[in-house]
Parts: sequence; structure tokens; C-alpha cells
Amino acid sequence: MRFLVLPFIVSLCAAASIHMEQSLLDARDDLSQSGYPLASAEHEVVFAVNQKNIDQLEKILFEVSDPKHEKYGKFLNRQEVANLTSNAVGTQSVSNFLNKNGIRIVKSTPHGEYITATAPVSQWERLFATTFYTFNQRDAKKPVTRAHHYSIPSELADHVSAVFNTVQLPPRVPAKKALSQKVEGKAGSITPALLNSYYDITSNKGSPKVSQAVFESLGQYYSPSDLSLFEKTYNIPQQDIAVDIGGYVSDSECVADANNCIEANLDVQYLIAVSQTTPTTYWYEDAADSFLAWIQAVAASDAPPLVNSISYGAVENEMPKSIVNAFNTEAMKLGVQGVTIVVSSGDDGVANFQARTNPKKCGYNPSFPASSPYVTA
Repeated sequence: MRFLVLPFIVSLCAAASIHMEQSLLDARDDLSQSGYPLASAEHEVVFAVNQKNIDQLEKILFEVSDPKHEKYGKFLNRQEVANLTSNAVGTQSVSNFLNKNGIRIVKSTPHGEYITATAPVSQWERLFATTFYTFNQRDAKKPVTRAHHYSIPSELADHVSAVFNTVQLPPRVPAKKALSQKVEGKAGSITPALLNSYYDITSNKGSPKVSQAVFESLGQYYSPSDLSLFEKTYNIPQQDIAVDIGGYVSDSECVADANNCIEANLDVQYLIAVSQTTPTTYWYEDAADSFLAWIQAVAASDAPPLVNSISYGAVENEMPKSIVNAFNTEAMKLGVQGVTIVVSSGDDGVANFQARTNPKKCGYNPSFPASSPYVTA
């Protein structure tokens, strides 16, 4: 019965719906459509409520970030940001719509910018005038449920900028770098001392009054015992992670396969080595769109880490515009509060990681979120 849709229902949906977004499936060779999810299967989506005064938000960000501006360093607090950007009418309209249709709201960000809701696939298909499919992604551990396009009911058109987990495809999983590859410095392997010398860092002493964090994803674990060994080897004061969000902390996983920990261990160890005694958060995100899930969580935090390090990246031209816009908005909201996001520009030069396995992919291929104008890369 899944494929029998009455004509009058189709016409009603078409007349009362506004087309929102098309998938970028045609640009992806790492995804394959493998069938349909069960009509009764629960599927979570996230409604992005239109936020206000984004142009003014950007203006404030540039002012408080410019050492030559009179407002330099005069950051806003969380409530001031909310007063500037939140849209209570939009949030209430989305909530009312979901309640009217018997859809369960799972959670909402503190100021209602993002509303997560769950319902059977069949109900979303009716509301969004679309069909959901199951997609398998090369090198990913689990399939995703997505559509080729979607529309939203016209009553939400003025209140919603996007609905996530509909057509937005997860970032491409890069081919793993071989563990045996070594990057040699002028005095051998890269070490904390070599970095201090190269970048003219005269002191690694941080402060317990500030905070820093690493973003991790793609099944990477961090090993506490490996961190301790690293600190002993390079004469760094013993310091463990202060806050663990999302799990993926394991010595045994690293022993079983060192590739499970190569990225996370590197990030944790060198962040702590460069800024010692600074409370450090290990922030793991397991979502399909991990960048967006992470920045939404950080922006919703009462006390976000003041410096956030991201060593991951996606191919910019494969990123849905709705995801990019949402990330940039949240990055600006953090920036006006004095929060810095530092993003690696990648290990593969301008060609990005796709050129590792396909020389035909060589060329200019920016990485996101390094290409965001609201991060340091």
C-alpha cells in the first residue's frame, strides 16, 4: 500500500506546499539508494526557525573582533544574542503546527531556533509531499533516510528556513590516512618543542579560567592512557580531559586498532601540549551532519568552551546550502560572545581529500567549515 497515493491528496499537498530544497545526490558517487524505510519507522527531523537580524549580528561580530574598532572585545552575553536573533512567533508557529498534527517534539534549543520532532516516515512523506529512501554511504557504519526533495506546508513558509534530515546528505567519509605515514620536521618527527620553535611560542602555560575543546566524529576514540604517555614522553604536566561529551573514550579501542584513535589522540594531545593547564573538553558528535549538530549544541550551551578546534572537513561544493547557512549563523552567534572556532584547512592542499584516491579530482576544492568566513582557518 506504500506506493498508492490518491490523486486528490497529491493535489492538496501540491497546492498547500512550498518547495524548499533539492538534494545534491547527483554530485555524489559515494552514496547508493538501497530501497525504502518502513512506512511506520520513526524518523527525526529538525525544523530550523528563521532567525532575525542576521545582518546586524554580522556587523556586531566584525566590530567586536576588530582591534581597531571602539567596540573591540565588548562581547555580548548569551541572553543579548537571543534577544537579537530569536523568533518567538516562528518558534510558536512551528510548535503549534506539530502539535496540531500529533507530532511529538523531542527537544528544542533554549531559544527555539531548532525544533527536533519525530514521526513515522509515512507522516513526514504526507506533510513534506515527498518520498523517503534508504541510502548506503561508502565507508559509513549505518545507512541514512533521505528524500530527493521536499516541500513544507504553506503555513510554515514564513517561519522555517529549512528542515534537516530530509534531503541534506551526510558529508563524504574521507579515505583513511595510513598510520605508517610520517611527517618529518627539520629535527625529525613533529614534537611540541618543534612547534614552539617554529611558531615562536614562548610559553605553553594556559589558564584554568578559560576553556578549550576538540571536536571529534567518524568513530574516532581518544585514549586517556595514550595521553598520559604522551605527556610523560614530552615532559608535559599531567592533565586529563576535564569534560567528556558524547563518549568515544577508550583505551581498548585504540589497542585493538590504532587507526580508531589516530585523529582524536593527535587533536587532544597537541591541543593540551600547546595550551597546558587549560580545562579541555572532548566533544564527540555521532550525527550524520556532525558539524551542524555540534555547533547547535555548543551555541545552546550555558558556558561554551572559549576556543574550539575542528580538524575535520567536508567538500564545500557538496554541502547543502541550508547546512552552511545554519552553521555560519551559529558561528556568528558564538563569535559575538567571544568564542573562537579554529578549523584545519585540511591535509591534502587545495585538491582536498578526494584526490588521495582519484588523481582526476585534483584542482581547487575548498573544505568546509574551514571556508566559513566566521572561523579561523
